[in-house]
Amino acid sequence: MEAIEAKQIHIRFTRALSSYDNHADAQHRISRKLASLLPHQANVRYKRMLEIGCGTGGFTGVLKQQCHIDEWILNDLCEDCQEKSSSSLVLLPAS
Repeated sequence: MEAIEAKQIHIRFTRALSSYDNHADAQHRISRKLASLLPHQANVRYKRMLEIGCGTGGFTGVLKQQCHIDEWILNDLCEDCQEKSSSSLVLLPAS
């Protein structure tokens, strides 16, 4: 991705951040579907989860409800997404 595209994505996403989740119906459905593809065993524990493009944390929230994950590593072009994510998660800014 070119730097100008990344900058434009950052600007536009930051501008829409406060209302994004209210209009992200497709993203919420996709998050639930993706999470449903993971094994559902009560004793399964994941040591580490890397999510690239975490956005406002929709998929992260679904995973947090159904998985035991010791360490979360989230990444996104928009650093402001950190405010939308749980304070108990480890966040790494995009480089």
